[in-house]
Amino acid sequence: MSETIGAKLRQAREAKKLSIEQVYAKTKIHVNILQALEEDRFQEQSLIYLKSFLKIYAQFLKLDVEAIMQEFKELYQPKTGETARREMPKGTTGFSLPKFKIDPRLIKLAVIAIAIIALLFVLISFVRFVKAKLSNRQPKQEEVVQETIVKPKPLSEERKPKFAKLAIRSSENSWLQVKLDGKNIFEGTYKKNMSDSWQAKEKIELSVGNAGAIEAEINGQILSPLGKKGEVIKNIVITRDGFTLGKGR
Repeated sequence: MSETIGAKLRQAREAKKLSIEQVYAKTKIHVNILQALEEDRFQEQSLIYLKSFLKIYAQFLKLDVEAIMQEFKELYQPKTGETARREMPKGTTGFSLPKFKIDPRLIKLAVIAIAIIALLFVLISFVRFVKAKLSNRQPKQEEVVQETIVKPKPLSEERKPKFAKLAIRSSENSWLQVKLDGKNIFEGTYKKNMSDSWQAKEKIELSVGNAGAIEAEINGQILSPLGKKGEVIKNIVITRDGFTLGKGR
């Protein structure tokens, strides 16, 4: 029985006292492919691919390249009409190069990353939408400037309170002065979120250094902030009949 192509390759290599690794270093043909060629494992591979490496290996071993390639053609060249399959000699085993596999964990991480990016895009779009809606609802600057304190309607004599009454609450720090019937009862910094109430027989005099931070209730009627933030208003006079605003600084 004649020797197979693989046997001829192996014997020629061993005669030169070369290892598979040494042949790989010289020819750059992968060790797996060299072993497959020496073991006649030619199936399931491209003929052009195998013929190329076989020719290089035969030339390196100084074998009869034409004879080797002719034998390969006779054994493995597909017959007419059989380009999708090729005959294999008996006793040979399958060979295929290692296939590249994608780690399932990488696929999972990629899917999670895409989902996070999509969620962020939706959240950003939603925030922009809400901001646009809120900006449309905000009053124009000239409308804010034109806001004035709503004064209570005059009360009849029967409905007038017995005392002048004042209750305040601060949303921010503000300088504050309060006089009851001419007597100074508070003067200094009125802290954020503080609240107090006073009453006087004749009048209450109030001065503030940050009118927009003071919310007032005068004689039982709740008013809007006394002025704009940072605005100083002096001598707000509160009596049983109502109140009058002093002049700003």
